[in-house]
Amino acid sequence: MDFDVGSRAKKLAKEQEARREAARKKLQKEREWKEQAEKLRVEMELESQRRKAEQLQRELEEEERRLEDERVTGGIAYKQTLRAVAIDNDGDKITLPVSALEALNPQNALDMGVLSFELTHLSATTHASVLEFVADEGTIGIPPKIAKSLDLLTHDSVHIGVRFVRLARGRFVQLQPLGDGFGDRQLDLKALLERTLQNHTTITQGDILLVRQGGVTFDIAVRQVLPEPQVQILNVDLEVDVLPSEAVDAARRAAEEAALATARAEAHQKAKAERLQAIQADAAGRVPDEPPTEMPRIKIVVRLPSGSPATRFFAPNAALQGIFDMVIAATGLEHFQLVANYPRRVFTRLQASESLASVGLSGRQEALFIEATTPPSDIVADTLVEDVDMRTVDGPTEMAATWRAALDRWAAAQDAALHAPTDTVHGLEPVASPGEGPHLWDTQLAELAAMGFTNTALNIQILEKYQGRLLRVVNYLSELHD
Repeated sequence: MDFDVGSRAKKLAKEQEARREAARKKLQKEREWKEQAEKLRVEMELESQRRKAEQLQRELEEEERRLEDERVTGGIAYKQTLRAVAIDNDGDKITLPVSALEALNPQNALDMGVLSFELTHLSATTHASVLEFVADEGTIGIPPKIAKSLDLLTHDSVHIGVRFVRLARGRFVQLQPLGDGFGDRQLDLKALLERTLQNHTTITQGDILLVRQGGVTFDIAVRQVLPEPQVQILNVDLEVDVLPSEAVDAARRAAEEAALATARAEAHQKAKAERLQAIQADAAGRVPDEPPTEMPRIKIVVRLPSGSPATRFFAPNAALQGIFDMVIAATGLEHFQLVANYPRRVFTRLQASESLASVGLSGRQEALFIEATTPPSDIVADTLVEDVDMRTVDGPTEMAATWRAALDRWAAAQDAALHAPTDTVHGLEPVASPGEGPHLWDTQLAELAAMGFTNTALNIQILEKYQGRLLRVVNYLSELHD
């Protein structure tokens, strides 16, 4: 038999090459799969690390919030949204529902002394102390000062956020009367502010204090509070700084702005004059010398804006620029053209390089006039542009009837208190000392004595003022003794 050995060898070699190529492709694909798997593993590991880092960051932020919340609240959890109801209490004394007391009492909040709360409405925040727990459920009694500070006076019904907080003791308060302030009234401002602040347990930067004097209510803005923007001011050595009223401050700023505007105008005029002098000096240096009398020359007479003439001799072949420079040196004008009458001829700066003879100024004497021209559009006029106040001024808004009524009642109570007898103890009317034998408040007096409040006469006054409500009496006595 005749075998084709060469053909079979080629076929075998081809098959072997195909198998080797298939093996290479398989190996390459496996390598790519491994690379993709490794890349995916690395990406998954990086994603896992990123998620762990984000989780750790969230936990750290949550821990910071928790610590800050614990610092602010003292660990007492009370946060509600309540509907504001107008009351006529003075200062920052609010009323809360009984449920608030039931939530606070198990947390021993009453052991911390004065109960203070953060109140928020939209972007406004203030702070208050509680007078009594007598408000209807779901509501909070808001006095005029708090309503003013939270911008509630134009709302008939509004809900506010309430949170129990602990406040640092205040050291410094800066106040500013709004509007015209006290005007030219002769007032004992120190005594007036002391009387107002005595009715407050807390004060917050941005608050509006209501000061009643002589049948008029004055608004006092709290501009700065230290050491924190919100503090408690009960029984503290508080430094009070009073700024000039808004009207006085505005007048001072207006005077300063007017003086600054005058200084700017003077500086502008000085710079303008210096620039003009430099332009005139530069132009005077470019005016050509007059030719000798024996040489051909032309007498140029230019009537200046002042009415006086400027006269000079020029050679017939002198450039027209020389006459322009003569006018600039005499007047400081920059934008003008020269005009000759009979017949009327106009010479512009575009012809400045041409000779007098070539533009038709060839007589023994030529009379010219000046006409002002409009400066190029890229030249800024020498004017001062006053700043225009574009702020939108909101029109007056009408106060809601409920707040108006509460504010009127508060004002009437303040006016009555100003005319009340001054022989009071801690702001309370004096009463006779209890007689011998059983007394109406014996039970409450015994409880107060057990708590360490042993001033019987004062305790009786407070018990009678608050009709035996022991919680309110204890709060009041705590405020006095803090």
